[in-house]
Amino acid sequence: MSMLVEDATLRELGRLGDVAAESPLAASALVLARRMDDGGTADTAMPALARELREALARLADLEPARVRDKFDELEAKRLMRRATG
Repeated sequence: MSMLVEDATLRELGRLGDVAAESPLAASALVLARRMDDGGTADTAMPALARELREALARLADLEPARVRDKFDELEAKRLMRRATG
């Protein structure tokens, strides 16, 4: 089963509060994700799209209260630890 970038982006947006998830920046993130998934985007454009998507998601996370970021950071730290320990 392959994971779509759009699906992952929607999950990330779902973790954010309403302010971030309903913003124009969130809509832009979805457009970027869809372009990455559509199959019509040149391979040479993918790194730029991925970079823009990462930056958009990071900016969206910054819009949320500290409690949301703290939980996200905690989950990310656990994920990184699992990867590092095999």
